Amino acid sequence: MLPRAEALGVKLSIHPDDSPRDRLGLPHVICTADDLDLLFKALPSPCNGMTLCVGTYGSRPDNNLPAMARQFGPRIRFSHLRGVCRDRNEQLSFYEASHLDSDIDMIQVIKDLLCEENRRRRAEPAGQDIYIRPNHGHQMMDDIGKNVNPGYSGIGRVEGLAEVLGVTRALSAKETQALA
Repeated sequence: MLPRAEALGVKLSIHPDDSPRDRLGLPHVICTADDLDLLFKALPSPCNGMTLCVGTYGSRPDNNLPAMARQFGPRIRFSHLRGVCRDRNEQLSFYEASHLDSDIDMIQVIKDLLCEENRRRRAEPAGQDIYIRPNHGHQMMDDIGKNVNPGYSGIGRVEGLAEVLGVTRALSAKETQALA
């Protein structure tokens, strides 16, 4: 697939296995920064990229999401921003949390993604954006009682989007002030 993507100029974006742990004795293939390192060293094509699924990677205690955003920034094409909290007694168990209130430093992750976008724009005026989508909102207000897929309620996802946009705007304004 990669040679065909290169020939067509298509950018691939691998999503981590969700949830990122072995099942029925079968290992998952992309769960950690080390897994990504192996993938990108084996297939170093610039067309080979990733989705930074913050919740999936963040559900493992051995992943540092801000560090991963910095390390793999040039390869990130898309980001799912999703807050999770790990069970303190069973670190591979987790639950969905609010976007900005979880075990993940979401503000730092967003800051690192914005820094990568700015780096791309400086390197090439038509630099590629990192598409960001808040993911897994909570049921609230009119969503309560509706038959929706878990994590995909309309109002809860809009709330997550508002939080992410608020952080993005605040960080962008801070950067603009620093340049002035």
